[in-house]
Amino acid sequence: MKYAIRSMFVPSRKGNVFIQCDLSQAESWVVAYLANEVNMKQSLMHSDIHTDTACYLFAKAKEHVTKDERYLCKRLNHASSYRMSAERFTQVVNKDAPITGVSISLREARKYSKGWHDLYHLRGWWAEIDRELSSGRKLVNLYGRPRTFHGFFGDELKKSATAAIPQGTVADHANGYRQLFSNADGTTSFGPSGGIMGIKRIKDQYGITFRHTAHDSIMVECALDKVSAAAKMMMAQMRRPIQMIDGTEFIIPVDCEVGDRWGEMEKL
Repeated sequence: MKYAIRSMFVPSRKGNVFIQCDLSQAESWVVAYLANEVNMKQSLMHSDIHTDTACYLFAKAKEHVTKDERYLCKRLNHASSYRMSAERFTQVVNKDAPITGVSISLREARKYSKGWHDLYHLRGWWAEIDRELSSGRKLVNLYGRPRTFHGFFGDELKKSATAAIPQGTVADHANGYRQLFSNADGTTSFGPSGGIMGIKRIKDQYGITFRHTAHDSIMVECALDKVSAAAKMMMAQMRRPIQMIDGTEFIIPVDCEVGDRWGEMEKL
């Protein structure tokens, strides 16, 4: 259904195409580094985390993982990272079942959730979040943006806070905010600029027009003969390092698609 609707959107001028750049598995990258979770980092750097999760939960080799199994593990990776219960995970998956064709029982959800926690260890990170919340109700994302959490101090507040930092970090990164980096000599300096704001600053050089932005993605329109240069520029602007408090850096990969219909684009 969503692709049928998106396919209705075409460039405004004949001979133009859309270019879309997305940060790949962005929130999983931020979670992995915030929690210092080794298995997550390895999968993100060298493989596909959703497929790796499926290999573990279903005891299969990568080549035997089905599309439905990968889909379940993709939903599970996001849900479990943010403390979603097995009960809620069941509801979320089954709500979309008429579209995806994938449904699960509560018993299966509990089994998958347990297996996920055996593979990925985030409880220490969650405990740090709880301590910060209890001392001041305030958390700060990796771009220095603070957020205060109001309301009853319970499970729902903790879930909201756990999701807020990765989601806020990804949004600020995609938009092009600059981090204050710690240098090896003890000084500080601003990290590289880029993201959506960086693309906007030089868009006229590439003849591109903004068409859509959403959280960690951007879509523009440009002439076909300028696609290669424009796509390379956009990927370079989106792909820049994020620094942790201890000085560790990581780079979120960028996927790029091109096409003359939004719902029918192909990877570049």
